[in-house]
Amino acid sequence: MITLFIHLLFLNTLVMIFHSKISKRLNVYDFPDKLRKKQKKKIPITGGIIILSNYLLIIFLDYFYNLNFFSHLDLSTTDWIVSFLIIPILFYFLGLHDDKYDLRPSIKILLSVILFYIVINLDDNFLLNKIIVSSFELNISVVKYSIFITLLCFLLFQHAFNMFDGINLHIGLYSIIFLITFFYITKINFFILMILPFLFFLSLNFSNKSYMGDGGCYLISYLFSIYCVYFYNVGKLNSEQIFLLMMIPGIDMMRLFIHRIYLGKSPFNPDRKHLHHYLLLKFSNLSANFISILLIITPITIYFIFENFINILVLSTVLYLSILYYVSK
Repeated sequence: MITLFIHLLFLNTLVMIFHSKISKRLNVYDFPDKLRKKQKKKIPITGGIIILSNYLLIIFLDYFYNLNFFSHLDLSTTDWIVSFLIIPILFYFLGLHDDKYDLRPSIKILLSVILFYIVINLDDNFLLNKIIVSSFELNISVVKYSIFITLLCFLLFQHAFNMFDGINLHIGLYSIIFLITFFYITKINFFILMILPFLFFLSLNFSNKSYMGDGGCYLISYLFSIYCVYFYNVGKLNSEQIFLLMMIPGIDMMRLFIHRIYLGKSPFNPDRKHLHHYLLLKFSNLSANFISILLIITPITIYFIFENFINILVLSTVLYLSILYYVSK
């Protein structure tokens, strides 16, 4: 564990030192347009490659030192290589290609569906066959529609996660919440190790030297979503915990979809009407992040202590709507 941490620390230190050269080599930037993107200069989109390089290094060192960091996954070697090595890399490059060439939403959705479909056909633990919500005493078998429902859940979270990446620090902090939650529930050291590259990214992101971009968002949301479904199926996560983790980005996405469709626009048409954008109009970047992340941390934390899902759900929804009303006036 310590040896692996030192390797990761060394890698990320090199990334910080040579970040400018890495940015030029990668040659993918987010350009200001004075409408949605209001930064003063082009910003390199390097967050994804930082996360991917750390993820691949952990896999390599895990194999080299025989650390068994992924022994919790009851998968065949081939299935593990496809689902946790090949597909994550493909998702990163799909997002990177979108960052550079601005792919049409239909193309991105189609390619994402293909990649997700490959994964859910590898092992039943990546497939939602039943929906259990203990708080509402629901136990629904969805075997006939399991592929459709699983694909829909994956795609919705992918898009919600990507839409949540709108202001500096936001997506990095949200990702760390996921990792801490996974570690708290499973006690798997891999999740703690993965926090390190996000901290390095946050230092670059805070100083406006790096953005996560679609490449990073597609990679991270893929890993989080398949881990959620896998842990749900093996009994380490329940549906209430998953919902609370994803609730605020999900509600914000659905609100924007409905609003855009009402205005006769495509639901995938980007704008600056996300909660975090409204928060930024009223508060500083740090305060906006604090409020937004607090909306996510508070419900999941209270649930772990009291496990009163219904009251937490109602309170969180009311709090979200109240803050949205205040900042969007």
